[in-house]
Parts: sequence; structure tokens; C-alpha cells
Amino acid sequence: MRLGALLVIVAGAVLAPATPAFAHGGDAPDATAYRTTITGISTPEKGLTVRTVEAGARLELTNKTGHSVEILGYSGEPYLDVRPDGTWENVNSPAAYINETRTGDNPVPASADPTAPPSWRRISGSTSVRWHDQRTHWLSSGLPPQAQADPSRAHRLRDWEVPLRVQVRTFTIAGTLDWEPPPKAWLWWSITALTGLTAFALLRRWPRSVRPVTLIAAMSPLAYAVSTTLDGAAPSLLLITVGLLAIGASYRHPRSSWLWRARWWRCSPASPRSASSPPRSCRPPAPAG
Repeated sequence: MRLGALLVIVAGAVLAPATPAFAHGGDAPDATAYRTTITGISTPEKGLTVRTVEAGARLELTNKTGHSVEILGYSGEPYLDVRPDGTWENVNSPAAYINETRTGDNPVPASADPTAPPSWRRISGSTSVRWHDQRTHWLSSGLPPQAQADPSRAHRLRDWEVPLRVQVRTFTIAGTLDWEPPPKAWLWWSITALTGLTAFALLRRWPRSVRPVTLIAAMSPLAYAVSTTLDGAAPSLLLITVGLLAIGASYRHPRSSWLWRARWWRCSPASPRSASSPPRSCRPPAPAG
């Protein structure tokens, strides 16, 4: 129990620092057939990096150039400004309200005017920011026409650009939006069933493998939790807890108990082998002296 508590504390200490600013709350999709990919920056600059996070639901920009980098809104107005002292948002930009959700259905107040002078508010002291951007998403509720015509293969839906500005110089983040057919459910269920049967057979044949098998099984939810965290999602406490409990179970139920059960089966009267010629481990020890 103390080991599990220590692991939770260490994980929290590792994941908590240096969290990027969020222009708005998170609503990343659990699964999506759309792939948002960044292909590059039109004018690369040392210290300026961008990536997709949360399965493409957001873009993340990190500015370590030492100067201000603006992200422009849908009418070319200043939307976000990532400065050396933190991230600022223009409350007069309609994008500040549209981008509160991935679908862009948040109402825009009448005071949001892209032609008005910027009115900045500081949203974070971080030089990294994540935001939804409608230019990188498929906004219609139905399938794209290409996917409806041929749902068996992937389709390039469009190329997109998000404009940036440094003083008077404008450049862009470029990328693509693709639709990919979802994986076949029967294939995933088949792999899951095969994995479970293999593990069961392994434990029946070699009882001593219980600890390594349990540890391997424990690493699966932990690895998935780490991968989703690196993609920008919040750490899954459920997956971390399941993984830690499995690790604890592998040590709370040592190999000896499984060996005892296997030996009991070999020595049981129901075992055909013990009825004719019991193995050496089933025979009582010889009297001393």
C-alpha cells in the first residue's frame, strides 16, 4: 500500500509542473475518425513549436523565442498573444468565444468586434497555449461526402492554415484534415479474446508466470494513461489506479500460492497421475534417523 501511495505521489509530481495554458476548457473526443496533422510553419523560427493535442481537438503553440507571437482569429484580428511573460487573450475577438467549444456553438456577445482595438486579458503565465480552432476541424454533423461515397478508405478533406503574426510579419501554421475509416469492432474483440485465452493457458501451463503476466497486464493501462497524458489529455486516475492495483496484486499473491494449487491438483485423488504413481513432491518426507 505504501509503495502504491508513493507511486501516485511521484506521478503527480511529474505530471503537474509546466502545464500549458488553456484558452478554454477541455472537451477532447474519446475517439474520432478525423486526423488533424500539422505539416509545418511557413517561416520556421527557433524556439517556436506547434503540435496537435487531445486527438487533434486542439492546437498547442510554445513560444520560446523571447518575443511576442500573435495567433490571429477568423477575421484576421488578434486572438491570442503568447508573450515572454505569459499568454494573453483579446476579449474583443469573436474567436475568444467561438473556440470555447470544439464545435464552435458558444454564443458570441455583441461586444466582440474584430475591428475594435484589442482588449487583452492575461489568461496564464505560461508561454505555451492550447486552443480549439475551427479551421482545423470538420464541423458538419454527418460524414464528409467523400466518406459517404467510399467509407472503406481514408480521404483527404482539405488543407488548412492558421495565421500567426510577429509585429508586422504574418506567417502561417499549415496542416491537413483527413477522414479515416474506424477499425473493425470484430477484429479488436478477437484480439482481446485471443490475448485473454493465451494468458489463461500460460498460467495453467506455467504457474510461476503469474507475476510477470500480471506485471505485463498492469503496464497496459499505465502505458495508455501516459500516452494520453503526453497527447494533452488529463491523466486518467481510473487507468492509473487499475495499473497500480494490478502491480500490488502481483506481489500480494506470490508464486508460492499458485505452485501450491498446482501441487494440490497433482496430488489430488482426482488427478489420474497421483492415483497410479504420485510425483516425488506429493510423497511424505522420510522419517528422521
